[in-house]
Amino acid sequence: MIHASELRLDVVAAVVVPTVAAVLLLALTGGVWHRLRRVARTLLVVVSAVAVLAAAAAGANLLGGFFPTVGSLIGSSPDPGEGSVADIGPDGAGLDAAMPLVAARSAQGLGSTLHMTLHGAVSGIDRDADVYLPPGYTEHPRARFPVVEWLPGFPGEPREVAALFTVPDVLDAAIAAHRIPPVVLVVPDINGEPRFGHDQECVDAQHGAADDTYLTTDLVDWTTRHLRVRPDRGAWALAGWSSGGYCAMNLALRHPRTYPLAVS
Repeated sequence: MIHASELRLDVVAAVVVPTVAAVLLLALTGGVWHRLRRVARTLLVVVSAVAVLAAAAAGANLLGGFFPTVGSLIGSSPDPGEGSVADIGPDGAGLDAAMPLVAARSAQGLGSTLHMTLHGAVSGIDRDADVYLPPGYTEHPRARFPVVEWLPGFPGEPREVAALFTVPDVLDAAIAAHRIPPVVLVVPDINGEPRFGHDQECVDAQHGAADDTYLTTDLVDWTTRHLRVRPDRGAWALAGWSSGGYCAMNLALRHPRTYPLAVS
């Protein structure tokens, strides 16, 4: 049985098929219009309009990379850790066990993206998160690193940062070229499941999820307690794209004592 996560939406065929269907339906509508009664005409127009919208949405998705699979669209992905090199479990309980792998990759000049599920003690939220540890993290046990909290856009998730946009590879190259210092990257899930129609804009909602608290308190607390990062204000930054970029700017304005820098 094929899982929804195996049905790709980021391929040309996912655009060609609905586009051809839309063209055929439009041609059919014009060809048989005069033979149909009002109800049949209405149904055909509605179906044709849906086909045109589906083709346009498929094209926008291919260009923007919003939903790589049907599973990501409906929030049924079986592998939220895709793109990471190890799963460190609930609240990073397996972090120490992953250190030999991190050290081996670091010796090759590679960072390591680790996947976990993080329970927010203050917000009460449980969500996936990825952590990128840079090359040199294990070689310099007394060093403390700056942090970038990277916010995916809607309807994004942490794994797209590594699996789709290859951000860890970009960081490895930038660190190797000395364009940036080694930096820890923390990538939280800003909205949770289900992805579709679930854009919460990173605020503490009335009678809803405390997303702001999760991102600026729970995530920061976990990172400073479990990773060798600098706790001072000058060492933290927020970054993101699309709605994640909006969240980065908004959260930095609301929490200037934590984040001196935001990038959208």
